[in-house]
Amino acid sequence: MANPIDSPALDDSYVVAEEDPPVASHRKVGRRIGAVIILLSLTLSLAMGIGLKLPLILALLAGGLTLFVVMLAATPYLRFIDHGWWTRYEEFGNQLWGHALSQYLWHFWHRRAEATGALARGPAGPDAQQQARAAGLFDAIYREQYGPDAFMVPLTLLLFVVFFEANYVVLFPLKEMLPGGHPLTGYLAQFGHFELQASAMSGAYMFVVGDAVNSVRKRCLNVSDIYWYVLRMLLAVPIAYSITLALPDSAAVGVAFALGALPIDSIIKLLRRLVNSKLSANETDQPDPLLSLDGVTPAIASQLEAEGVSSIDQLLDMDPVLLAIHTGLPFRFILRLMSQAIVRRHLGDAAFALAPMGLADAISIARLVQDLQTARAQGQTDSPADKIVDGACQLLQSVSKAAWPDRQAVEFVFGNIAAYAYTGLLMSAGGDSSALA
Repeated sequence: MANPIDSPALDDSYVVAEEDPPVASHRKVGRRIGAVIILLSLTLSLAMGIGLKLPLILALLAGGLTLFVVMLAATPYLRFIDHGWWTRYEEFGNQLWGHALSQYLWHFWHRRAEATGALARGPAGPDAQQQARAAGLFDAIYREQYGPDAFMVPLTLLLFVVFFEANYVVLFPLKEMLPGGHPLTGYLAQFGHFELQASAMSGAYMFVVGDAVNSVRKRCLNVSDIYWYVLRMLLAVPIAYSITLALPDSAAVGVAFALGALPIDSIIKLLRRLVNSKLSANETDQPDPLLSLDGVTPAIASQLEAEGVSSIDQLLDMDPVLLAIHTGLPFRFILRLMSQAIVRRHLGDAAFALAPMGLADAISIARLVQDLQTARAQGQTDSPADKIVDGACQLLQSVSKAAWPDRQAVEFVFGNIAAYAYTGLLMSAGGDSSALA
């Protein structure tokens, strides 16, 4: 079956037209935006040169260097819009299509899906028209949340900040080339500590461009990241002044560059430690429940907590697509975490005991329940599935150090996990290979 998500909708009916152009034909937006950025940068440099009555050689030098700095900052985003965004889009399309997409919309976008007729009725699954409507609705939702247009406003803000800071760094040391009595000379002379300012701006610029390149390489660039970059560039000098105030000038310049190259969350932690040391306050670290999930490291837990997920129960209440987008984590990995979270919700900490048997996630338990039901339907009472359930019962009893839970209770809990609506979504989203046959 073809993946309907790969064909974006073009109208409000969310029905995919057969004559839609292929996805590859859309991957030229970055080039056009790049041409617009070059034109705007040159226009602004020309206007600034005329307005400030700069000498021609100085105007050309400042304009050329500024254009290079602006385009170096913009290139990662242009590459992402043309290639990385589409690769990320297709990652979700490879997991959510057909019945899986219908279940996803039912769970997290029920009202919109109901209004557009995108939900499947009955056990037969969605028909061709419902699949097309579901694909078009998903495309519309995805573009609203993460479309290339969403990057335009923060990218514009970032490039304007880079443009003006680059002009300042270029023009300040060249102010001696201005004719005598030029108003810009007196204006720039009012600013002191240029080395500190330029060092802080350069460090922040290095971090912004480097982090953007790294995010584009991993195809996890987010709109919120660009807003953080804008804030990082704007606050580079104030942060440098606040932290290097008591340092000698020779050391302050180097420290300012190092501070500029740090991410904003590291700066916040540093400032918090400084404040706590002054107030004699001690931070207490609480154990993170997310670290109990297989595959979750402290860095991944921090990414999830940044999106408001601080407990296992909260994980099941989040839209997995939006969570994958905002954290930059692979969609398959998010689904795997949610599969583990279902078992944790039903069994609590006792779920750890089932990990050696491969039953720590909902998909494995659902497959076991299917095998158990098949064996019962065939009249088997000592099938491999029964033996696995017996082993799971013994492991759970070793945790509780009692005769509980008994075999009937374990079967009941496993049945609830298999019947859990979210488990059905995970199974249809590629967790059950038989569903793809």
